[in-house]
Amino acid sequence: KLVQFNKGKDNSDQVFMSLPRMAEPLKKLQLSFRFYCASTIGNSIAIGVMKTPFDTANIEIVSVIKHPLVQEFAEFIVTFDKYEGDGEYITFITSRDYVSGVMYIDDICVDYIKTCRRPENLELKEVSTDCATVAWKIPGGEGTSQVLVSTEKIATNMLDTAILNGSSAIVSVQQVEADTLKLSNLTPNTKYYVYVKNLCGSEETSSWSNYLLFRTNCVELDSYQM
Repeated sequence: KLVQFNKGKDNSDQVFMSLPRMAEPLKKLQLSFRFYCASTIGNSIAIGVMKTPFDTANIEIVSVIKHPLVQEFAEFIVTFDKYEGDGEYITFITSRDYVSGVMYIDDICVDYIKTCRRPENLELKEVSTDCATVAWKIPGGEGTSQVLVSTEKIATNMLDTAILNGSSAIVSVQQVEADTLKLSNLTPNTKYYVYVKNLCGSEETSSWSNYLLFRTNCVELDSYQM
């Protein structure tokens, strides 16, 4: 169910929404959802825990999600394995820098924490006309990652199908025993989308990460002739 957070410029209150009471200890659980921010300011939303569904004054913040400013839905996963309190209500609450605008939360799901967790914090380390170096964080520190590079955006739940069907948009699919990868033989002035997932052994894999988008540099002209 799609949830809308809407706040006018004259409203200084934080907007929040609590999920139903969790019967299981939160340390066993993870929250996944898709987040969209219509504002170009880049609003963020916090995920916290409350003992009662309206006690926002005593909310314990677990994670603050900063939207990546792509003006489209992006998927996020928050785990509660480090939560030590006794709260039972998972809560979305707007951050104090949320000035105005509309945000949407969709596909909210609470589940047990996955043993094979997806990569986080994808970032571009460097880029040139035909090469780029990307990096990511592997939960747990070490492991094997599968990296997919595409010239088109592909929904994360369709990536495995795109690989099987040999999508023409896919540039490469590589397995690496590291948390960085240098991409070579790229085309100048071209957008690329990078997705990563963890391979945890025994045929267990994580879900795919959100994409990292970058553009290669243009080729420099030696001279300009009229």
